[in-house]
Amino acid sequence: MKYSDPYEESHVNSVFVYMAIIMSAIVIGVVAMIFWMNTPKKNNKNASVALANTQSSEVKQASKIKLQTEEMVKSVDELLSGSTLTSDQLDIWTLPDIDTDVSYDSMDTKNGTLKNQTTGETLVQGVMTENKEDNIEKTQSQDEAATTELFGEETTEEDAIEQITLTLADGTEQTVDFIDSLTRSTYDLEQFVYQKPEMKYYVDGKQSSTFGADISSKSGKVDFSKLKKAGCDFCMIRIGQRGYSSGNIVMDETYKDNLEGAKKAGLKIGAYFYSQAITKDEVLEEADSLLDVIDDYTVTYPIMFDMEAVSDDLARTDALDVATRTRLAKLFMDEIEDAGYKVILYGNLEWLLTKLDLEALSDYDICVAQDSDSPDYPYEFQMWQYKSAATINGVEEDTRLFVCLKDYE
Repeated sequence: MKYSDPYEESHVNSVFVYMAIIMSAIVIGVVAMIFWMNTPKKNNKNASVALANTQSSEVKQASKIKLQTEEMVKSVDELLSGSTLTSDQLDIWTLPDIDTDVSYDSMDTKNGTLKNQTTGETLVQGVMTENKEDNIEKTQSQDEAATTELFGEETTEEDAIEQITLTLADGTEQTVDFIDSLTRSTYDLEQFVYQKPEMKYYVDGKQSSTFGADISSKSGKVDFSKLKKAGCDFCMIRIGQRGYSSGNIVMDETYKDNLEGAKKAGLKIGAYFYSQAITKDEVLEEADSLLDVIDDYTVTYPIMFDMEAVSDDLARTDALDVATRTRLAKLFMDEIEDAGYKVILYGNLEWLLTKLDLEALSDYDICVAQDSDSPDYPYEFQMWQYKSAATINGVEEDTRLFVCLKDYE
């Protein structure tokens, strides 16, 4: 064991004291000289007082520096004379004892921990994998879980609710949500080709649609042979209607002639009844009135339920809510189906998307009424009325035209 020499320790301490005193004197001298050189030489009394005050302040500052120097020398002296600090009292000794070259193989992969070799502290906890990328992914997953817990589930673009904006009959706009349970339309809109007066739809380069016209007493005189030559495949013939104000059933004045004329010309026949029913009994009365008329004809195209708004006037059905309209439509179409005919629900975008519960009517075919170059209806549909007032050879007055996208034969 090596012992320390008391004389050597005393001698070293004295040297440090002398050095500190000399350094303090030098600092004071330099500061005083700089101050003296930069102070303006004025003879008035105020300048003399200011100079005296400044010099007094500098003396005090120099005394303070001297005191701090003496304290520093004292601290060094105590350290050299033998400090009582141990390694346990110094923060630097508590740093982890980790070899920078350590590999995953050197870790305890069984319980996923790494210990400080000096203190025994566990530095890493949890299951560790051999692949560093897996660890990164796990950390990201944990961060996302913590974020979700704090702020809720993040809404992605795919999760966002899709909406469609409608322009209503009064010119205002309304936004409705898409219904996820309904099947989306899959038509390629570029394959709708308008060759006046006919709208055609093509699949793999071949026409897959048929062409039809609405025929009623409002059509004027109809030459069904000319209508067929104009390319028409079928007619949707109005059988009757209920008064939107009186509530009385009125049969179409020309329905018999139209049924006979279409049959004779070889045109396929579909039919419809304009409904203004507000009760179960009324809507079943409308269905029965139509069935009584078409019983003697071959009707291969669908029977259409048509309950639409009345332009520029109030209709008795305006007071109905969505649930009631939906129930009445379903009653009519079920009655027609039970009689062995095909059915289809007619309406424009506003009527279909805001006036009815489409989920409750998802089992029925749809005829969309929209004057446009391509249909905007977002769900599956089987027929499209693309013109509400069109001219066609064989029909005296303007009439509604249809493209049928389903083979009802």
